[in-house]
Amino acid sequence: IVAATECRYGIPSGLLDALILQESRYHPTAVSPKGAIGLAQLMPATAGSLGVADPYDPSLNIDGGGRYLRNMGASQNLVVNVR
Repeated sequence: IVAATECRYGIPSGLLDALILQESRYHPTAVSPKGAIGLAQLMPATAGSLGVADPYDPSLNIDGGGRYLRNMGASQNLVVNVR
């Protein structure tokens, strides 16, 4: 799912995987002290703005995390393969 999401959103290979590993250690029910949720550690408001209905759902969280990375990379001209 992670590699497919990176491909779908033009994210450099391994970047989303590294984010998930760092932020949640691949624990889908992880919640940070600040309230970030799930694998990609989406804040509730961010998850809502990305249309992630259930941030605890691994596939929805990964997709939302991928879109967030794409959007942030594009806004900073960091991700060159934005589709």
